[in-house]
Order: sequence, then structure tokens, then C-alpha cells
Amino acid sequence: MFKHTLQPPVISLFSSSSSHPLLLSSAASTSRSFPEDSWISLVDDSTDTFLRSPSSSPTTIGIPSPSTMKGGSTSPTAIPTPTASSSSSSSKGSISGPALHLQSPDIKSTFIRFGDAPSASVHERGVSQSSSSSSALGIEAGYVHLFLKPLGHGMGFYVDVLVMDERGNSYVIRASTFQTQPHYTPQIPTQSNTSHSSLLHLPLAFPPPSTHALTPWVLLSLPLPDLLLSLPDLGGPSPPPRYKSLQSIEVHANCRLKRIWCTEERGGGVVHEAMALRGMMTELCLFEAETMQE
Repeated sequence: MFKHTLQPPVISLFSSSSSHPLLLSSAASTSRSFPEDSWISLVDDSTDTFLRSPSSSPTTIGIPSPSTMKGGSTSPTAIPTPTASSSSSSSKGSISGPALHLQSPDIKSTFIRFGDAPSASVHERGVSQSSSSSSALGIEAGYVHLFLKPLGHGMGFYVDVLVMDERGNSYVIRASTFQTQPHYTPQIPTQSNTSHSSLLHLPLAFPPPSTHALTPWVLLSLPLPDLLLSLPDLGGPSPPPRYKSLQSIEVHANCRLKRIWCTEERGGGVVHEAMALRGMMTELCLFEAETMQE
């Protein structure tokens, strides 16, 4: 997608506030095993009501059951029906605006994807992604940032990122709330001359619920080049692979998602002087105009 383009230092893949929030998404899925409990939709984070996209593109996948819908507060509670608009449902630190809500007891099959399929390369097709794939993102910026809100304690979540090194080998970097220790699984050849992508599985822990926290929203940043360089410490290849490009990112339930973006530099909100002179605005500054409910 971006492979043959002149890439800026900051690339935004998803913004729930844009006119076409799912424009760059390549796939979205909800669980067939739990159809009434699995759904993806734009919601107003402060009122927990369903929203329609300014464009004609659909923004709801699955049919949620009102009795099972969870709000974005620090503890899972039933949220109002889609027609409710009472401000009394607002939780502390909520954002007055749209967010993409992903919810399911089956987190593996409920997700939204941008670019190639990292999970499919490991579990479904068992084939490493080709660098020539037309759906690959091909983003050279090595730092991925997600602005999201967990749906509550005890509700699982994970994100898969598919990257390619300078030799054309693919790696899946997974961060999940159900992993306890970093673990590396090398590429596994099969009898059909295909292979599973190598998997680096990282533990992810969100801040515990607290009445003193200003907001439950968190910034999750993944330094992709650094993570590849850490592989020898986990039994991975030595010398370690060198990062080349981001092929895809797949965000699974359960969370509310506000934005996904990539940067050349480590800091997700850093804008250099030269960038500012060209009118570049830090991604995090885009949040400053939004009201946080107290």
C-alpha cells in the first residue's frame, strides 16, 4: 500500500473521528460462535451510544445484545441501548467523540485488520506473507502507536503486528493480556514447503482500575526495530534481524480504539522543528481539543 510511495515521518492508519474511519482497513471479523456477544461498531465514548460514520461505509459489524454490551469504564457494566443519549452514563475520563468498540468473548476471531493478515500467517494459512503482497502496508516507520481503552478487568485483548526484515523474512509480534512471559517461537517448515511466521509473544498489562486515574485511555507503543533486536535474548536468530517494514496490524477484542499511527521516531507525539515548519502536527495534539469527561 505504501511501499512505492514517498513516506512522511508520521502515517495515520486509523482515526475514529475521520470521515472514513475504516478506509484503510483490509478486513474485519466477529465471532460466529458467539454472534450475540461479538460486535464491532463506532460508539460515542462518553454516552455509550452507537454512531454512524459521516460516510456511507458501514461501521457496525455484528448485532450486539443489549444485555451483554460492555461500556468503556474501568469495570464491565451494561451500557444503554443504541437509542439512549443520557449523559449520566458517562464515565470518568471518557472522550466526547467516536471510538471503535470491539467486544467478544472470542477474542481470536473478533478483530479489525490493516494490511496483510498476521494471525492468518500463523494459525490459518500457515504461510509466511510475501513481501510482494498487494495488501501489505509496506510502512518503513518502525514505531507503532495505538490510543485505546480496555473494556474492563478480566476481558482479554491482543494485537498482532506483522513485520518484515531486510532479508524478506516475516515475524509476527504479538502483545496480549493473557501472556505472562516473553516467548519466541521460530519459523516452522512444513511438508508442503511452506512455513509459519516466527512469533514473538509479549505480555501486556494495562493499569489496574483506579478512582484516582484521570482516564482509562492508554497509549500503547511498539518499538518494532528494538523488538527484533531482542530476539537473540529469547533464543532467536543471531545476529538479530534488522527491521525493514510494517506489513500489517490486527487489533482484537476487547477494547475501544481511537487512533493507530506510525512514526519514524520513538516518541509518538514528537514533532521535529523541520516537520513543524512543514505544517506537521503531532498526533497526540489532535486529542487536546477533545473534552475529557470528569
